[in-house]
Amino acid sequence: MTKIKICGITNLEDAEYCEEHEVDFLGFIFYKESKRYINKKDAQAIISKIKKPCVGVFADENIDKAIEIAKYCDLDIVQLHGNENNVYIRTIQKAMPNIKIIKALRVNDRLPLIDFVSDFLLFDTYSEKNIGGSGKSFDHRLLKNVSKPFFLAGGLNQSNISDAIHYLNPFAVDINSGVEHYPGKKDHAKIIKIIEIIRKIERSK
Repeated sequence: MTKIKICGITNLEDAEYCEEHEVDFLGFIFYKESKRYINKKDAQAIISKIKKPCVGVFADENIDKAIEIAKYCDLDIVQLHGNENNVYIRTIQKAMPNIKIIKALRVNDRLPLIDFVSDFLLFDTYSEKNIGGSGKSFDHRLLKNVSKPFFLAGGLNQSNISDAIHYLNPFAVDINSGVEHYPGKKDHAKIIKIIEIIRKIERSK
């Protein structure tokens, strides 16, 4: 079954709504340039009330600071959305042996190198201005032969998520701007619709 990650959580109301409606992963963005940035204290206050796995998103963060935030917030997964390499990944794995790591890659007109020691990959749309949440998609045909479990991101919404899942059968979909009223505030009706679409696909398999 394709899992669902809702990213860019900034408040308890949205977090609890996602948990109540069987979203599998909740994402918190610790990259200060993001419109959905959340500081570690506010994130920890939300995460402490949530039982679903929580993902912390970082981009080229100082590695000691990333580890400190991950421990402070008791994260289940660290998502690396910058130019982090395998040395960076292994350092986190050594410091936090039980944590899972997602290495995010931004796709333009070709598939980037995917030789990473992370537990999962994540594919998002390349943008010069944003590390994610751009609302734009990319050519999913580039991922057809990827064998490592991956999260699919990049402009997923009600109109295109069904085709994406049918074509790629990803481990999970990662949705951010596609279920928002505005950056940082989720649209609960859109979340429900996305869930309904995905569950309908699974029932038809």
